[in-house]
Amino acid sequence: MGMFSPTLERALAVAARAHDGQKRSGTEVPYFAHPVHVAMLLIKSGAPEPLVLAGVLHDVVEDTEVTLQELRAQFGDEVADLVAEVTQPAPGVATGSWREVRQNAIAHLERAPQRVAWLKSADTLHNVSALLMDVETRGHDALTRFKRAPSEQLWYYGEVARVCRERLGAEHSLAAELWDTMARLRERVGALGP
Repeated sequence: MGMFSPTLERALAVAARAHDGQKRSGTEVPYFAHPVHVAMLLIKSGAPEPLVLAGVLHDVVEDTEVTLQELRAQFGDEVADLVAEVTQPAPGVATGSWREVRQNAIAHLERAPQRVAWLKSADTLHNVSALLMDVETRGHDALTRFKRAPSEQLWYYGEVARVCRERLGAEHSLAAELWDTMARLRERVGALGP
């Protein structure tokens, strides 16, 4: 896919409107930066256009008023289905505690189509990279931006990294980068001590 297409421009506009006013957790960074980074990671890894579009739109159903039906009408079944696969809770997955929802999401990822692991790798890689940069800059204070204990967040990101590596292979650029970045994050958080 080329860097620019009318459909990608449309997806960026939808996501920018949908996430308008939202900030990344515990920061002043506009939320829209996250789906843009996810799309850039997908483009860099050679992802096809539907996957890049899903990267731009992956949080709009979960975090805004945009519906899957709207995405389906504007961007087609493949994009809407990819977004649905990474929306928490995933379709057909019961809700529960934070840990139960995440365990179900990991189990879902283990059996979802491979393209879902590709999308989730990019999403999680940006989250882990941003957290690592924040930890390196702010130390322990960076870990207070989550509602969960750092050990819980690290467990979840680590499990996603494991499943994506298993599903995509250790040579897949995003899965490999996620795996390595997660190892650096664990090491850095461990060096901070309790």
